[in-house]
Amino acid sequence: MKIPESAIGPDAASFLGALIVRRIQRAIFDYQRGTGRAPSERPVFTLCIDEFQKFANAGMEILVAEARKFGCGLVLAHQNLEQLYAFSRFEGGRSRELLNAILGNVGSVVAFRAGPHDAETLADLLRTEKRSFEELPKYKALCRLTIDSDETPCFTLTVEDAERRRGVPAATDRLVERMIRDGY
Repeated sequence: MKIPESAIGPDAASFLGALIVRRIQRAIFDYQRGTGRAPSERPVFTLCIDEFQKFANAGMEILVAEARKFGCGLVLAHQNLEQLYAFSRFEGGRSRELLNAILGNVGSVVAFRAGPHDAETLADLLRTEKRSFEELPKYKALCRLTIDSDETPCFTLTVEDAERRRGVPAATDRLVERMIRDGY
């Protein structure tokens, strides 16, 4: 679902997005509790939120901490870690709760070039050197995956230049081909 910030304004877009995310969160918890199925028989799904910091609201750290138990994977895209401190702007304060919940529950991490402050935190998370982020060229990311409860060592991922091959379908096709080839 696209929320057009340019058409309705940033405050309305953030408010609407936060309401939608909260409703999805509630639906996840209610559905998974009320299915009557064993956890292994419940459908698994992924919730992808771009510009995540604009829609995160109070209580979001609960979803981050509990999502796996309810069969929900999360893809939370944002520009820098500082944005995750400001998630409680509707509550009138700043907090590290959301950032701590994400860093404490993250399974797989994909991080592109980062500033010095973020590089320090991400280097610890990826178990690599801080300078690795300073040396990352365009279209490269540092990754650490969790597969079947085992963590891979940090590795470099190359993504295509979006201008060379436009569109989500093309990127999806390439990702599927690579995952099949690499045995995922």
